[in-house]
Amino acid sequence: GGLLVWRNVAWYLTSGQTIGPLDDTFQTLGGIGGTLGVTGSWVLGILAVLVACLAIWQARRARIAHEFPVKPVWAEFVLMAISTALILGFVATTDTGNVVPVSSTMRKVDALWNICSRAGAARVALTKKWESPPKRRLRAGRI
Repeated sequence: GGLLVWRNVAWYLTSGQTIGPLDDTFQTLGGIGGTLGVTGSWVLGILAVLVACLAIWQARRARIAHEFPVKPVWAEFVLMAISTALILGFVATTDTGNVVPVSSTMRKVDALWNICSRAGAARVALTKKWESPPKRRLRAGRI
């Protein structure tokens, strides 16, 4: 139900009109390619690093102000370094614009459930939703 709020906000901001993918504002935000571009991605990544490091440091200051136990300063810097590596690593792997969602048509080899099903192995049991749907019909049950 909470997501309906954003739907209504979008409707209000656009005065009820549909914004097509060729709209100038939409193109500025990445258009149909869905990216900010290399420079925009790195700027956003660096801003995210700054926010993450500031949040870690502010949390430390709040713990000190309330006289809670705090980690050593070096541990806080390690957390900042890990956060920085994760954020900038994500930007580095996705700033090329060549990353696309996984789909079953992109597989170069059959998935494990296809191999087991074709080999006549016992029924394949699924414990969660597919990341991408199987190419062929399977003998599968759901747990």
